[in-house]
Amino acid sequence: MTVNTSGNQLRDRAAGGFNVNPGWLTLRDSREGAEAPRPRVHREDDPAHLALAAHIGAQLIEERRIRGWSQQDLADRLGVDRTAVGRWERGARTMPLHRLMAAARLFGVSVEALLPAA
Repeated sequence: MTVNTSGNQLRDRAAGGFNVNPGWLTLRDSREGAEAPRPRVHREDDPAHLALAAHIGAQLIEERRIRGWSQQDLADRLGVDRTAVGRWERGARTMPLHRLMAAARLFGVSVEALLPAA
């Protein structure tokens, strides 16, 4: 893989060869026929992603309050920090699938119950 940017170039052949320069960054795979990786789309910019995170967060709040649990109680049961639960509930972060499955088991509901209807 070759990394091209503006400015000074460093060559590291031990790591398969790449150019590193300060400035803007473009990637080009040096293997024949290989295409450069596509730029990563930030999920925070995707309205569908934001809507999904907000819906899951609302469901977490509802299920947690039905049981009279605090954010700390849920965090302890899931093995995460309380701030993670707060971020998930606000829709600021996406809940990892394995944590979503664990939360569904704790609440005694299916994962589908925490997701929006299709």
